[in-house]
Amino acid sequence: MYRWFLTTAILLPTVLSAGFAQESEKSNLQYDLKRCKPKLLREKPAREPKTFKLRKTDKPSGYDPVIAFDILESGEVANARVARSSGVADQDAYALAWIRGWKFNGRPGCGTIEQTAAVTIDLR
Repeated sequence: MYRWFLTTAILLPTVLSAGFAQESEKSNLQYDLKRCKPKLLREKPAREPKTFKLRKTDKPSGYDPVIAFDILESGEVANARVARSSGVADQDAYALAWIRGWKFNGRPGCGTIEQTAAVTIDLR
């Protein structure tokens, strides 16, 4: 029992001081959520395909394609990639091109935001 108390007495101040250090770092960060919230300014439509071709290698998953991308401080979309495939290459390419055409408001000093978007394609 004495060993447990001694270990606790030594470790507890170390853990508490680390917690206070992290808390003070958080208070030093000034992140204005209202100013740094991205707003979509423009959606540049992707080229309208006449039809989506179903290739032999395509295996429709039944899900919408999900595109992951970064929103830079300048408002540009970067590093757009397919996070979850629909199983149809033409649909994935269309969704990727559509997201790459987006433009957001500039947010200087706010950093890069990682984002994902599910793209529903109406085939009617």
